[in-house]
Amino acid sequence: MLTNGTAGQSAHVLQAIGVNGRTTKELTLTVRRRTRGVAAQTDKSRLPRVELAFSGETRALIRTVTLGPWDGDRPWAEEHLVAPVPGRARFAMLAVAMFGGTGEFAVDELQVTASKPEQ
Repeated sequence: MLTNGTAGQSAHVLQAIGVNGRTTKELTLTVRRRTRGVAAQTDKSRLPRVELAFSGETRALIRTVTLGPWDGDRPWAEEHLVAPVPGRARFAMLAVAMFGGTGEFAVDELQVTASKPEQ
């Protein structure tokens, strides 16, 4: 669970994932999430969400996919996203974060599942 009482302050969890876009064509991202007291923002980039950022061999960003953002008081619910893996991808960074928002953001049962490699 992430909580933040100071607008603009960072609260996050990061996990690096090795992924080869030559053989893995898509990743499925699944999470159960809940929010409490997350203040609405005109700037949606400052709301809690789950992001998966794909990078190439030099770690240069290729593409970011997002689950969310969420605000207010939302009960537990499962969310999922099927993300195409860029062919140049060799690395992905999973971020679960408040992104400067205030309130409480809880996650459970977070899974990243790869499609079967092509033969």
